[in-house]
This record gives sequence, structure tokens and C-alpha cells, in this order.
Amino acid sequence: MSGSTAITGVSGTYRYVCHIIGNYFISPNQDALDCIRFGLASSMISDNLIKGFTGYAIYPDRYNTTYNKITNNRIISCGTGIKSDYGDNEITGNYLISCTTPITGSGIIKNNIGYTTENSGVATFSGDGVAKVFEIGAHGLVTTDPSKIAVKVTPASSDAIAASPCVGYVDPVDNTKIKVKFSSAPDSGADNVKIVWYAEVIS
Repeated sequence: MSGSTAITGVSGTYRYVCHIIGNYFISPNQDALDCIRFGLASSMISDNLIKGFTGYAIYPDRYNTTYNKITNNRIISCGTGIKSDYGDNEITGNYLISCTTPITGSGIIKNNIGYTTENSGVATFSGDGVAKVFEIGAHGLVTTDPSKIAVKVTPASSDAIAASPCVGYVDPVDNTKIKVKFSSAPDSGADNVKIVWYAEVIS
């Protein structure tokens, strides 16, 4: 199915190798429940605009709904944007706005706008010759479970390199934030300790 405009969703039984691409699904009065909800496997759902559904925008919901690619969809003002029950479904590059629950369930979930599973930045600190630990700040990810977050840090100034190796980790006191710890205290200076950080949600 491709290139269609509809004010209701797509229903059916179980489908294998089904492509739903480039369609407009709009519930103008926000009175329709689900948009794309039926059994799908090894299928592609991409480049669709889905707006105003109070239930699920996209949900392959029957047994063994595996190996689906759900990518580059624009999902606006829906109850749940995307739900996946299996970890081998790929959910990437979607744009979700004003959804009560943007994405839920399991899968390979990356690079979706409105559901942050990766974040990065640069942090600069002033060393004092004593402190080894510095707070980077909020990681901004969709989870605060430390066991599901990986943090990588790279020293990016001469004093940071000299004090390395360094490790990044979730703050045990405030799981919304991340910290960096150097093996030795960086030298005293103003804005002399610079790092590049990357945090991502892991399964």
C-alpha cells in the first residue's frame, strides 16, 4: 500500500512482507482509535503521515510480528506512537510529536525525534588539582535506569588527556545526570578540562 490518503486506519489479519509506504492517515476529529494495527512480519512501514489517532499509530500486534522496519514516519497527536513486542523490529528515524507515549516495547530503537535514545555534547570544567570527578549534566535520555545507559567520554584538552584515562557514568544520586571520573586530578586552571561525551540507551 502506498500513496493513499485515508481518514481511518489499516486493518487486517496476519501479513508477511507487506509494505505500507507514503500514505496519509488522518483522524480529523481525533475520534478514531488505531491506525496501523494488525499482524505484520518482515514488513516495511515508512514515510507515512499519521495524525490524530487516540490509540496506536503503529502496532504490529499479533504473535511473531518480527523483522519489521518502521522508519521515517511522521506521527502527530496520537495516543501511542509506535509499539513493538519483539526486539528484532527496527524503529529508526521517526518523528513523533504530541504523542502521549511516543514509543513503547522492545526493538532496535534509534535516532527517533521525540524519543531520545542517543545524546552527546561537549563539557568544560576548571581543574583544581584535587577533584577527579566532575558533573557533566543531564543526559536527556528516555530512561534513567543506569543499567540501560552507556556513557562514553573522550578527553579533548591537554590537561584532560594528562589526567586520563577517564570514564563516564550515570550519577548514582541523580540518575538523570552523568559524570566523568579521571584517574588523576586534572591540573588547576580556568576551563582547562574539556571532554566530549556520548550517552545511549542499551538493551
